[in-house]
Amino acid sequence: MYTFTEANSESSEQLRKFGISSSSSLTTVLIKQTDSIKEKEEPTPKVRSSPKVRSGVPASPLEANQHPDIAVFKQAANVFPGEKQYQKVIESIQLLRQKHGVSDAELVQTIKPYHVSYCSRTTKEGVPYNKHSLVWLEWAINENIPPVRIEKTETAADTTRDDYRRRVADAARSIR
Repeated sequence: MYTFTEANSESSEQLRKFGISSSSSLTTVLIKQTDSIKEKEEPTPKVRSSPKVRSGVPASPLEANQHPDIAVFKQAANVFPGEKQYQKVIESIQLLRQKHGVSDAELVQTIKPYHVSYCSRTTKEGVPYNKHSLVWLEWAINENIPPVRIEKTETAADTTRDDYRRRVADAARSIR
């Protein structure tokens, strides 16, 4: 591989290293790249193992669709897990299957209430919980559905403030 570079009189020392002399203030130079320079310029990329290449974990949605543990999840949650969730779903369903010792159909009926309970909840802002979250599987594993967050009740200060506003409004109406 060859590269072209422009050199001026300031870089003549660099040119001498390659055995080239420059006759003018601006010279175009053809430099042959050596293997050692090429290695410095283009480091070899590190080969990382893909997270999809794990034993027992599907590598594609097509394979996941045929996996028995993901099928149980899909029936219970009425959603298909994302590719990054395959491993956790498989491990959780296998743990639940081992813990309860029931058939797939019975396992679906056992864990479905956890998903329904999770999806029926909302955040403080009133936004429904994400139906694709796997938090409900943790509930199923622990066999515990946390209590629903109780909305804030009126405090004495709120009641006093509301009473004060009501009295002021009533007084304003009576003056008119």
